[in-house]
Amino acid sequence: MKNIKTLSALLLLTASLSSKAQIQIGSNEIATMNRAGSIGKSEMQKLKQATTLFTLQYKDYKQQAQFEEAIKAVWTVTPYKIIKPDELNSYFNKEGYAIFSFGGFMISRGGSAPAATNMHLAYDLWMPEVKKNGNINKQFFSRILIYPDNETFFTAMNNINKRKDDFSAKMISFLYNDAIIYNWSPGLLQGYLKKVNDNLSKHEERGPYAEEVNKQALQSLRNDTLYVPDYVNIKFNMFSGAEKASDNEQDEELKRAYPFPIKIVTAKQLDELILNKAKPIKYLVYTKSSTDKYINVYYSGTGVKLAYNFKNKDLSKLAKVID
Repeated sequence: MKNIKTLSALLLLTASLSSKAQIQIGSNEIATMNRAGSIGKSEMQKLKQATTLFTLQYKDYKQQAQFEEAIKAVWTVTPYKIIKPDELNSYFNKEGYAIFSFGGFMISRGGSAPAATNMHLAYDLWMPEVKKNGNINKQFFSRILIYPDNETFFTAMNNINKRKDDFSAKMISFLYNDAIIYNWSPGLLQGYLKKVNDNLSKHEERGPYAEEVNKQALQSLRNDTLYVPDYVNIKFNMFSGAEKASDNEQDEELKRAYPFPIKIVTAKQLDELILNKAKPIKYLVYTKSSTDKYINVYYSGTGVKLAYNFKNKDLSKLAKVID
């Protein structure tokens, strides 16, 4: 038996050389295999005539100008504006708005005592459709998987037995107020949005496990520095639930696994480098979504499924593609 709980914002209140997974462009809320879901011509036209509302975590509004700059640099498919999460309710009954908000879903397999529960959290693009009975349907256009900290996972697990509405309200509130998201910043968002914007502009869907490779561009990594955020060194103990960052020795191991120019930087340093328009860079994004993990390099990347932690061999595989 499989039980699915989705998180709904309604209860609130850059192109890549190569990329694999993490970003889905299509109408399916929960994709099966590599089926993203078709977006009809009328739905696409409706989206392009809308204004997109971007919501951020509450702590992000301290740097709203940086998010504004990042979005402005790549988002052309619709007009847009940034709003706060608690403003969303006022737009649900108005036509002509699309919404980027945090959400996701949990899949439990088993009976009354599930043998496994997988949590997938995302930053979703959707349009609300208000029904006559007052219920609101969601027309999905894109889903960008995010990598939250362990506390977010355990908050979900501690609330999973609540009613669907109560569970969703708790988790959405936690995502906006308390969660730490490792693969989230103005610069990283800019990279994700570039891919979403370009596909939507051309009305091209993209399955969640699609792989796109520009082999010629990958060769530039022989000489160009690959910037890697230091959060890849955070290791998760699946038995104790603890998270900890490994020491500097791990950085040296990464460099040995990848024989091309590489530099480990903090999340803040990486963001500053990405947003520096005078000097484009190539950088790695690591996303862990439950037991899945995705390795993307903007502009190039690769992905490996069914592993908990980033491993040196991931960079070794990337090196083989470059070589």
